Amino acid sequence: MNHLRRSLQLLVLALTSTLAPPLASASSTSPGAPPETATSASAEATPKPASSERNYALYVPPKLEAANQPSPLVVVLHGSNQRGADLVAAWCDLANEQGFLVLGPDSLEPRKWNLQDDGPGFINTVIDAVRAQHPVDSRRIYLFGYSAGGLYALTLGLVESEYFAGIASYAALWKQESDQAALQLLRRKKLPVKLIIGEADALYTREAQRSMEQALRKQRVAVSSTVIEGQGHSYADVSSEINRLAWAYLKDQKLPDEPVYIDYGLDDQSSAAPPAQ
Repeated sequence: MNHLRRSLQLLVLALTSTLAPPLASASSTSPGAPPETATSASAEATPKPASSERNYALYVPPKLEAANQPSPLVVVLHGSNQRGADLVAAWCDLANEQGFLVLGPDSLEPRKWNLQDDGPGFINTVIDAVRAQHPVDSRRIYLFGYSAGGLYALTLGLVESEYFAGIASYAALWKQESDQAALQLLRRKKLPVKLIIGEADALYTREAQRSMEQALRKQRVAVSSTVIEGQGHSYADVSSEINRLAWAYLKDQKLPDEPVYIDYGLDDQSSAAPPAQ
């Protein structure tokens, strides 16, 4: 465990400046507030002493409430200057149609995700809070992220590759070698990853896409990419299309065994998160 903790501490240093994209991406508009059936609650998982509460948004389709059967869970990670509720709202229609839960935690700082403040312990605590109240198919817990959230979904999914069944991201690509640091902690062979990018995204090039695919495949990651012609960096105007592309890939992914969560001991997540109210 000391070796794992040290490895993640080094990873934090390597990724310090990589989980927040340039300010240009922060101007993307939000898809709007979730419907009334989406709820938010405090997660008393405190990543550092200065923080006492963490919020998340949760949407449970009415038909799942009635069925009371284990269902897939999609954890959505928001972009810069957004909140979890913004992405949850964009996923509600598809969740109703396809039958899965949507969970959107808030990063500690709205503009970025931080591997220490928003680490695996925090995300795991929030997921456990949802599982305590709603039946979740533990082998079908997925990650999706947009922009800064997409970069973090890739990082989090790699360091917890035996916990998440699959990862999908939109408008998020590695730009430098240090971005790949999370690959050092990859444990699962052929981890499924879906990359969705806009052909006209000013922040990323096709060369960056090919370079990232090569790096992932070299480490046994099963990567699939979709490039949307004429699309830029914005998510709000094409969220329905993006979500359908992501779900079409994720829905067929399932862990071969029960999920294994690795506690790296980097953050203090000893307090249980209360259920959504």
